[in-house]
Amino acid sequence: MASPSPVHESELVSFFIYNPELGAKEGTEHNKLLYYRPENETLNRKVRNIGLCEAIINFTKTFNPDKLCESVQTERQRQVFFEPENSMWMVMTVSVPWAEVSINGEQTIEYFDQNLQDSLLQAALRRSYYMFRVKKKHPSLPPSLPPFFPPFPPSP
Repeated sequence: MASPSPVHESELVSFFIYNPELGAKEGTEHNKLLYYRPENETLNRKVRNIGLCEAIINFTKTFNPDKLCESVQTERQRQVFFEPENSMWMVMTVSVPWAEVSINGEQTIEYFDQNLQDSLLQAALRRSYYMFRVKKKHPSLPPSLPPFFPPFPPSP
């Protein structure tokens, strides 16, 4: 018999924007990075995350060059990709909701990936890009509007 603990909601793990054309030479990969949250990640970690995304996108192009990879799911995380402009990628990684459960006296973690929909995550990325463009196109908008992109909330 399983006894669940409270469900840990999905959280934003990282959000970054990169341009793969900017750091094409070895040792200059960090130049690809245009924006990254959380800011306190090491530069090495940021570059590795960008490299992984590039590898995933390039690998999937071999199967269908006309349809770019939009998301990757793992047991613990969901990552969505959006290329709003040529060679400009936005990537958002969120954690999958989970809870500790006890089955026959053994503690285990159960993930609820059905609670995350790729289409909603994609829509969030697209919306953030379009709102960013609106704000940049109309700098006279009131300063009370939130800055783009907002500070990354600290993880507990």
